[in-house]
Amino acid sequence: MTFRLFTLICTALTLVAPAAWAAPKMSVTITQEQEVVVEENGKQVTKRVEVVEATPGEELIYTLEYRNDGDEAAKDVVLNDPIPANTQFVAGSAFGPGAEILYSVDGGASYNKPALLSYKVTRSDGTQEQRQATPVDYTNIQWIVESVEPGKSGIVGFRVRVK
Repeated sequence: MTFRLFTLICTALTLVAPAAWAAPKMSVTITQEQEVVVEENGKQVTKRVEVVEATPGEELIYTLEYRNDGDEAAKDVVLNDPIPANTQFVAGSAFGPGAEILYSVDGGASYNKPALLSYKVTRSDGTQEQRQATPVDYTNIQWIVESVEPGKSGIVGFRVRVK
């Protein structure tokens, strides 16, 4: 009887285990690039090249490539990226096909849509004033991707100007 029960339990675990072990496995690669114009075959072509060092006024493109290497769909995938120090977010530059894009003005503690972002300023008399945030106030960006199927990937990103 004990052997039969053990066999039934092992059989049940064998049938359930693959489903229990199936899981999404997300990876993210971040690149920092700059657009440059080069000549190819007698024509001016704009290309992106990786940037190691940038000077004030230059525009940089940050791209996050995400991939699900798991064997199950990843649901409600959240990607967060801070606006790099000494840079300023370029208004309207965030992209992410199929992703909801939210912003933070408090270092990533909270995120919201631009129209709902605000922050408090303390006046010289000690009173506080609520102000509507603008793109120059953004500290972080968040993308929410509804679903990433196994073996699939996507990209999100944004542009900044070096201060």
